[in-house]
Amino acid sequence: MILDALVFIQRREPNRNLVRFRDGILDGFAHSFRGVPVRLGHHGARAGTVIASELVAVADGMAIRQTLELIEPALRGTIDGFSICWRSTRGTVCSICDAYHDTAGYFRLPTCQHDLGQKYDGWICQAEYLDAEGIEVSAVTVPAVVGTGILPDRAVPDAHDWRER
Repeated sequence: MILDALVFIQRREPNRNLVRFRDGILDGFAHSFRGVPVRLGHHGARAGTVIASELVAVADGMAIRQTLELIEPALRGTIDGFSICWRSTRGTVCSICDAYHDTAGYFRLPTCQHDLGQKYDGWICQAEYLDAEGIEVSAVTVPAVVGTGILPDRAVPDAHDWRER
């Protein structure tokens, strides 16, 4: 089963996790997902593989569009959103002042006076990744990025159809 999906969208407005990626790394970041696993939830079973991944412009930002090859358990018609997982070697900075953030697991400890999620001169403070490499894509019910999901140009067939291909 092959389908296309938007798995991440970077907009001016922050996502639910208050993280973004430096604009200059987005294209390479998008391509780094090729060959990584697709999972049902971040800790769920493997559901397939990313076979293509690219950065595309969307109306309100830039998005990662992927072609996913899924195995049968993922074809239940319940995939309604996606979440990405990545690794970083250079850490994050404050999106307001560019001060380095010490990173302890998922938590970001700012070294500046800006607080994540607070507005400064019309901009909301976020943790901005300086580099990133994709390691997984997960089908989730409540993604951090609103608007992710399966694209309509490749419909998901029912379980009967996929066996005939």
